[in-house]
Amino acid sequence: MAPVTTRSGISVLDGAFGGFYLKRATLVSGRRKSGKSIVAWTFLTKTLLSGENVVVFTARPPTAVTSPLESKGIDSRQVIESGQLIICPYSTMKREGTGPFAPLPFPQASEELAKLVLDNSISYAIFDSVVPWTAIEPLEKMQDHAEDFVGSLDALKLTSLLILPNAASPAAQSLTNVLRELCPTNIELESKRFGAEFVLRVTKYQGATSIELPWEKTLNFIPGEGFVAPEDGGALLEAQLAARQPMPAERPSKSKSPKFRPLIQQGPADFAGRTPASAKKQEAKGAEGAKGRGTRFKALVSPSPNAFAASAGAPTTQPAPENGSGKARPAGEAGQKPGFASVIDIFK
Repeated sequence: MAPVTTRSGISVLDGAFGGFYLKRATLVSGRRKSGKSIVAWTFLTKTLLSGENVVVFTARPPTAVTSPLESKGIDSRQVIESGQLIICPYSTMKREGTGPFAPLPFPQASEELAKLVLDNSISYAIFDSVVPWTAIEPLEKMQDHAEDFVGSLDALKLTSLLILPNAASPAAQSLTNVLRELCPTNIELESKRFGAEFVLRVTKYQGATSIELPWEKTLNFIPGEGFVAPEDGGALLEAQLAARQPMPAERPSKSKSPKFRPLIQQGPADFAGRTPASAKKQEAKGAEGAKGRGTRFKALVSPSPNAFAASAGAPTTQPAPENGSGKARPAGEAGQKPGFASVIDIFK
């Protein structure tokens, strides 16, 4: 018996595959600003319009989840007050550490998830991102833990969307590989053309024997509409692209083109438009005192990766997460475990 699907809200994906598998997990991965949030917003909108109950776990502010719903005519206050939409910001949840990717305590988190789903008759879940639920230490236990997590979603009969940032370390890549193996549907996203054109690529869809994988489709993004096929974008898309492209700078005529001279390391006055007389006077002074005197400015060099690493025993601070949910914290704080926050881009 073929698995039952539910529509994703993305027309070309629904037409080719029927959408996402019902009561199973779908993995959506990609780099920062690759369109993961568009898929999540589209799926959330479709789910709410269908009258289903959904829970969203997110590292973003709740308003980032509710604001886009208004463009589809959904009263965010009404769906929240009725219990149809439950938003669980990671910033308000108890976790083992700080930052958007700090892991949740287990097994308490799994037990609370099950209670939340059963008590509120939830059928759909969006994990934005899924890293706090799956990235644990030591790494040897991560695969078993991820298997238990995805298995629990299936046992709860949740139709789940797992958002995964792009891996930027061997440990993060290990987690990515595990989740790709566990989820029956894998979708990868790529951004092009000023964030108005995207590539949606299905690399795994168990049971889709009639479709050759990887299957990919180029899509356009129109605010308020989401992903649309290029033939449906029309003049509106072209106008948006034209507005995003930078205007070419006017080139001065050849007769008025200024002559360039090498930059000399004498100070900011080199860029302040001094008169030729003052320039010559300063150069003469520089020649007289050149011996035994070092330059005031060092040459610009590309910093090495180690330039941003903390020296042994020297406390440093890390910037607050981009979602504004936490404060800067000492990198060498006692008891802090190395995690995925420093190696995976935050979902946006």
